[in-house]
Amino acid sequence: MKPRDVVIPDQVIDRTKGVRAFTFFEGGVVCHLGGGGGFDDVLGREVRRAVVWEGGLRSDAAEKGDMDVKNTSGKDVKDSKDSKDEKAALPPNVTVHDKGTLICIEGPQFSTQAESRLYRSWGGSVINMSTLPEAKLAREAEIAYVLICMVTDYDSWSDDHGDVSVETVMGHLKANGVTAAAVLQRILDHVIGKEVLEAKHLYGLVKSGICTAPEGRSEEAMKKLSFMFPTM
Repeated sequence: MKPRDVVIPDQVIDRTKGVRAFTFFEGGVVCHLGGGGGFDDVLGREVRRAVVWEGGLRSDAAEKGDMDVKNTSGKDVKDSKDSKDEKAALPPNVTVHDKGTLICIEGPQFSTQAESRLYRSWGGSVINMSTLPEAKLAREAEIAYVLICMVTDYDSWSDDHGDVSVETVMGHLKANGVTAAAVLQRILDHVIGKEVLEAKHLYGLVKSGICTAPEGRSEEAMKKLSFMFPTM
């Protein structure tokens, strides 16, 4: 994946070190939740439909998640509704990857070449420093969480591209800002008013994941959790 590509990852590998708090469950209350891919499948499906499968980027293979799609027309791609809203237009030559494995490392830092090559051997597609613990905390809070990545560099695995620099990253970040605005507009146009935003499919997830017996749960810990889960 090259700089300025868009990636909607469906898997994550945790390489953080627990520097930041990674759970709401403390004081003797233990909760285990299935991670799946690390992101919410239901909201993810709607995001992919909005960004990839509709309008000029629609294709049967992409809809099955079997390929990446690219706008190579040289013109901005608008929705099939032929909207005149320029904010919903993706810039030309933008490649959108509708799946991928994200490596989340402890920041702030750039990877060494050895680390970068290791992550590629694991099947990693993109790398960042800000997916975890956010994704895990969102799941514990029964919030649907999906990530949309804008690639800024090749990391450090290739001798041909050199080391990552702040200047390189910032240059691509500026261009990615235009793409991000278009992607966000597409998503908002697609999901506004839909039930998926309420994340009802996650209701009760935490209650079924608590492993600690009621008599073993500390009063203080349960009081803290009652802010998010009043009926627990």
